[in-house]
Amino acid sequence: MRAYYDGVLARAASLGSPGGEEIVWPAPVFAGDELRAVMEVVEARRSRSRPNLGLVKLRASLHRGDEMVFRSVFTGMFGTRG
Repeated sequence: MRAYYDGVLARAASLGSPGGEEIVWPAPVFAGDELRAVMEVVEARRSRSRPNLGLVKLRASLHRGDEMVFRSVFTGMFGTRG
């Protein structure tokens, strides 16, 4: 969550999230682990009912070395420009 905040939320007009489709922890994570975060925009569209609101589907994962330890797919809501 800290990586998501620092990399996305701190610089965006985030308006919350209506939820996610997937959250998986295929491997345990331990104190002291060094993790690498990857986030990919899967889909982005403007809300039909609220044109000042953008819906962005994101796929996120955390890796310890080559091993994936977390993955999720969720939708974020963001303010749009113009």
